[in-house]
This record gives sequence, C-alpha cells and structure tokens, in this order.
Amino acid sequence: MRILVFMVVVPFMLLSACNESEKSNRGTSEVAADSKVSPASDVSKENKTSDYKGLTPEYLLGAWCYTHYQSINPDTKAIEREENNYNFIFETDGTYSTQGASTAKMQPGWKYEFLPDGVFKLKSLPGTNKVVSVQPDAFVLHNFVDHYFQRGACK
Repeated sequence: MRILVFMVVVPFMLLSACNESEKSNRGTSEVAADSKVSPASDVSKENKTSDYKGLTPEYLLGAWCYTHYQSINPDTKAIEREENNYNFIFETDGTYSTQGASTAKMQPGWKYEFLPDGVFKLKSLPGTNKVVSVQPDAFVLHNFVDHYFQRGACK
C-alpha cells in the first residue's frame, strides 16, 4: 500500500516544485481559454448535482485545508494516515491556488472541473477524484486513498 501511496503523492509533490516558467504556462490566460473548466452554471446543466453530494463551485469558494489522506492497509486492516496541512483557495470560475506542500508558497492558476458521475478533477492532483462525502465545513475525495479537506486556512 505504501508503494501505491508513494505513486500518488510523489508526482503531486513534483508538480508543486514547478519553476517560474512552468507557472506561466498554467496562468489565468490559459484558464480562460480552456473550455473543459465547468463553471457553476455548467454543473447543473451537464451533470447531476446529486452526484457531487453538494460539492459545487459556490460551496468550494474560499480557503480550504487539505489536512491529510488515509487508507486501509490491506494486510493489517489498520488505517494509515499521512498529514498534509496545505492550503487551497478555490474560486467559482473553475480556478484555484494551492501550496502543494505545507511550507511552499501559494501557486495560482490551477484548474478544477466537474466530470460525469461525481468525479471532481483537481489539476494539481494526479488522476481523478470521486466525491465521497460533503459536510458543511469538510469534504472527502477518493483517488486510491481518501483525501480530507476542511474549510478554512491550515493552522
């Protein structure tokens, strides 16, 4: 299981170490030109809102802390948890900023999109994420492991 987690987390960590030239390639002009980004109005038109369990651009608006991810070890059946504590700031236009690591600077210009069947794509995380649960101030996404987000900036 650790190898699988390593395969998921390491590519994300590499993405967060992008240099300035790569940042300019995902800037706001690219976001505006990308027709795949699903703004708030498109969520209800293209996909059933119920598939996302209440996860909408309006719900996401503002600061969120990606607190940790966890999984169940298939051998021991024990819950394995890895702390993250880095920030995301979501906008309703399909863009967000993220740190990518708890000590990194915020990196703007990332995109998110809502795909069919309750799949939520964060461009800074590899793969796609299935919406598991949405609470008033927390949500969980699943992509190999469960990713936990809590409303507000990380402490």
